[in-house]
Parts: sequence; structure tokens; C-alpha cells
Amino acid sequence: MRRDLPLVRKTVRSTLRMCNVRGAVEVHLIGAEDSRRLNRRFRGKRTPATVLSFKASRSFPHPASGRVRYLGEMYLAPSVIRSRGETLPRYVVHGLLHLLGYTHRSKRDTIKMEALEARVLVSRARRRTIR
Repeated sequence: MRRDLPLVRKTVRSTLRMCNVRGAVEVHLIGAEDSRRLNRRFRGKRTPATVLSFKASRSFPHPASGRVRYLGEMYLAPSVIRSRGETLPRYVVHGLLHLLGYTHRSKRDTIKMEALEARVLVSRARRRTIR
């Protein structure tokens, strides 16, 4: 999981920059079993999640929030993500968008969130190929 940290950091930075947000987020890379436990506890689901995001309360003080807004915590399960044939950056972006207030409660919300997710990932891929 340690090898995933540079990719996660870069994806967080580029996503926040593209969304014009100065923010801090705690990212935890966890295994499938921890992901399953958290998913069961907080969502009532028995399977491991790819990503779980917990938005910070505006009234809760956080040491990292001096000059930037503390967004919350994100738990990523790289082994679960890869076992589903997905990529880590996609779920970093997805989790961050939840922390920024995007949801997929309605079809309209889903379309809006997925469109922004796609724009961020395409922009990120373009920058990587240009360099």
C-alpha cells in the first residue's frame, strides 16, 4: 500500500486544484478486511468498499485546517479497487468529490458527479501524456 501513496497524493492535489479548492484531507489506505468492517459499520453492507468518505463537520476543529479547509477523511482499499479491475485515481477523485458535497442520491446528482469525475480524470491523463 505504501507504493500507492505518491499516486494518491498527486491525484488529491490535482483534483483539488481543478475544483478550485484549498483543502486538507486525511487519506487512509486500508486492506479488504478493514474496508469490509468499516462498510458494515457505517453503511450496513457486508462487502468491502472501494472508498469510504467521511465529510468533516464545519464546527469540528482540526489542526490541519489553519489556512485551508479541512474536508474530512477518506479510506481507500487498493486491493479491492484492483480486484474489480479499476484504478486508484478514479476512486481518489470519487471520494474527494463526496467530501466536496457531491452525491449520487438522485439521477441528476449522479450525472453531475460522474461528469466532473470524468473531466478530472481526462485532464489528469492529458497532463501526464504531455510531460
